[in-house]
Amino acid sequence: MPTYKKAEQELLDIMADLIATVPEHKPLLDAKVRVDLYTAWPDLDDNGIPTNNALMYRGRKVLGKAKILKLLDRTKELGDAEILLDGPHCEARPLIEVRAIIDHELTHLQVRLKNESVLTDDLSRPLLKIRKHDEECGFFRSVAIRNGAASAERIEAQRMMDEAGQAYWPAICGEPKTQPPLGINSMTMEAGSTSVTIGPEDARELREACKNISRIGHIENAK
Repeated sequence: MPTYKKAEQELLDIMADLIATVPEHKPLLDAKVRVDLYTAWPDLDDNGIPTNNALMYRGRKVLGKAKILKLLDRTKELGDAEILLDGPHCEARPLIEVRAIIDHELTHLQVRLKNESVLTDDLSRPLLKIRKHDEECGFFRSVAIRNGAASAERIEAQRMMDEAGQAYWPAICGEPKTQPPLGINSMTMEAGSTSVTIGPEDARELREACKNISRIGHIENAK
């Protein structure tokens, strides 16, 4: 069976930085959510070759897993949630890729709210829920080949291409016109001959509500 270790400080620092700087993770920071981070390691044969996968989900190898911890675990002074990472993968890949995996797993963790207030358990710890992926794909290549454009596989793939092609396949669809910033210094919006510049707080709130404005002129990332 795979073995588990507490994550190295370098990985803990990456996770802390993501929680502190990525607006999407700010609710975790505000609610003081505690996330435990571990690495998983496969069994090795006498030649040092892995005999299994470090992490599995639904019968497939995965690079990370996020889990909400139960009340009993919290009573034992563990965190509110835990993230497991594939240890050998993290060792072999550049830190920018490891950071992206941790970012992905953190995005699964959502603070539960009621009337804009954080819900808590019997220990006054914040309650969490798991956010599902934006895209969940169950494809069979052979079905797509046999049925072509009539297959659910091709229909769903085309939907993803139409709705989020720039996010997932920039080499094909082109880079997104704006990159999701870690912070925004200002936003200038133009509609006809009129332009308006707003500050960072308003920019963050209005960024998603600008669909009816003819063009978003300029977004400056915080340095």
